[in-house]
Amino acid sequence: MPTPTPTTPARLHPARFPDLIAAEWLKLSCRRLLLLSLFLAPPCTAALSWFLCSGVDLVGTRGRTDFDRLAASFDHGVWGLLMIGAAVIGALSFTGEDASGLIRTTFIAVPDRRRVLLAKAAVSAVVATAVGVPTAIASFGTSQAVLSGKGLGLALGDPGVARGFLAACVLLPTAALLGLAVGVLVRHRAGAVFAVFVTLGVVPEPIPEGGRFLAEAANLMPRNAWSALVGLGTADDELGPYPPSVTHSWLVLAGWPLALLTAAALVLRRRDL
Repeated sequence: MPTPTPTTPARLHPARFPDLIAAEWLKLSCRRLLLLSLFLAPPCTAALSWFLCSGVDLVGTRGRTDFDRLAASFDHGVWGLLMIGAAVIGALSFTGEDASGLIRTTFIAVPDRRRVLLAKAAVSAVVATAVGVPTAIASFGTSQAVLSGKGLGLALGDPGVARGFLAACVLLPTAALLGLAVGVLVRHRAGAVFAVFVTLGVVPEPIPEGGRFLAEAANLMPRNAWSALVGLGTADDELGPYPPSVTHSWLVLAGWPLALLTAAALVLRRRDL
């Protein structure tokens, strides 16, 4: 009678980080409608820039003096919507998994939850950057082509222009990371979307008109910090009497996603799912 030979159990190797990146990209690519809406941003933004800059002759001589030729390239309303859209997609990248229960399977396969969060952040940032940079190029190029024909054009080498262009390039990845962190902290799909909309769309609007204290509070909001970076400081900027400095604006823009992602990593490590 043959003696059975003992078998050694197969060793389970931890998932490599490139595997996590590939898995997160696969999950995101399944949201085709959301991705399509993002990749429509460059042509739509270019068309709106052409429309808005074509009407500069209607503002008169005084209006042309106050006209901010850089801010016109990155309309606050249009880019504010893009910012909210990128943040919503970032939030849904976690809350969608959490609602379906797939996140539990992910954490069973990868017990180190911080690695999963880092992979989600990397994919969200790369996709948002792949959209944000062409959108900034299309918006700036179209608007300056129109304004150059009216004697108001700017070049990237002019003071403050490169700063504003860079701020436009990083806005969408910043918003996507912020939204991802909010999604982890809130966990509820509708709640995360509401929190993103209030933080990026509602709160920044009325505060600058309420005196110095509220103006300083408004300067801590990411959207207002971005608006200061893409403006040349003319009366047309609508930043109020106490605009933030350039350094302050960069710190705010970088600090929001960094602080929220740090909080999300701590909460995710301790929370039961």
